[in-house]
Amino acid sequence: MEEKMKKDKKKFNFEAFFTGKMFMDISSSIFSIFLGLLLGYIVMYILNPDFAGVAFRVVIGSWKEIELSGTQAFNIGEIIFRATPIILTGLSISFAFKTGLFNIGVVGQFTVGAVAAIYVGVKWGVLGDVMGMNLHWPVALLVAMLAGGIWGAIPGLLKAYRNVNEVVAGIMLNYIGMYLSIYFVMNTIFNPTYARALTVQETAQLPTWGLENLFPSPNINIGILITIVAIIVTHVILYNTKFGYEIKAVGFNRDASRYAGVNENKNIAMALIISGAIAGLAGAIVYLVGGKSFAVIAVLEPQGFTGIAISLLGLTTPIGTFLMGIFYGVLQYGGYLIQGDILGGFKPEIVDVIISTIIYISALSLFVKMYLKKIIKFISNLLKPKEDLLAGDPVVVPKENPPVMEKMKPPKEDKKVDLSTPKDEVEKGGDE
Repeated sequence: MEEKMKKDKKKFNFEAFFTGKMFMDISSSIFSIFLGLLLGYIVMYILNPDFAGVAFRVVIGSWKEIELSGTQAFNIGEIIFRATPIILTGLSISFAFKTGLFNIGVVGQFTVGAVAAIYVGVKWGVLGDVMGMNLHWPVALLVAMLAGGIWGAIPGLLKAYRNVNEVVAGIMLNYIGMYLSIYFVMNTIFNPTYARALTVQETAQLPTWGLENLFPSPNINIGILITIVAIIVTHVILYNTKFGYEIKAVGFNRDASRYAGVNENKNIAMALIISGAIAGLAGAIVYLVGGKSFAVIAVLEPQGFTGIAISLLGLTTPIGTFLMGIFYGVLQYGGYLIQGDILGGFKPEIVDVIISTIIYISALSLFVKMYLKKIIKFISNLLKPKEDLLAGDPVVVPKENPPVMEKMKPPKEDKKVDLSTPKDEVEKGGDE
């Protein structure tokens, strides 16, 4: 019996593994990506069947197909440049999502943080040499995080203490932040010659710290290092601290967490403040570079909405968001390379078609998981008889149940033995 129990423990449970939460989440994301790439290829084939195959391989990362791209290290540098802000905005969404909040206001927080960093980069040049140290760009990053955190605190406090829906508040604050940023730029750091904000001073630009030697791209800087640090810190906070445990507890069940003594209002507000600070950091990294200026136009920044998609595809985890951000960078760089006539003159918007398809299919992840579970259960049922025969397990025949009438019979009464002397014998003894 013990040997059989040991064998059962060692036996691989096919259905339990492939219907587990982690496998189902990962497989649904992979399925969404596969269908998005497939639809992208179909569109490219319809537009130009002669170059569809080569152009599609370029989009997914096979840059050796053409001579337009540089060395492999250069290509990686370009991917990092495109992926860095998207990873941070996705991380912002993921952090808030752990508290059960959908921070769609990441766009406004990104914009406010970017403008705050640009203002510091233009006006506070004195920080470029403080006792021989360049504090200009670090202070610009901190101010951007502070501005983004303040902007994130507004929907956070409204949600925590007035139960205002964070989605509605976030959408409205996106436009308020955009117009306030335009007004602020036009009255403080506006360049009338080009109708945009002034470019930040050289001391405010993010340094490279030797990364240009590894990735010889003119766009590379320490933004990717800051992003990796943010990923690690966020992961540690969420999975290795009491604060992270409380945040996730509030996200799972607010009533249960309140009953357990967790201050739900404080955690909701803090989650959106930290989420806003991360989004503000993303805005600073985008604009604290040479030759990049904030355009004074009434258009929402696209990095925030793209970050939402990256976060959802990355299963709202820091590491998953990082990997999906790199994947997005590959697609973006591939879309940039296929614009030339050498590959049929495809438009870079084909990448937007792929990403949008992936988003729509990922929104149907519940249906994907449902049908995938049915398929796995069907395969598991086919494999079970074969496994039983190979293992040589005896066939257990169930015992026949007793008839219903026998079950209903009352229990037999125990016969009581009377050990006392019979009455007749007592009388006889007395006569004698």
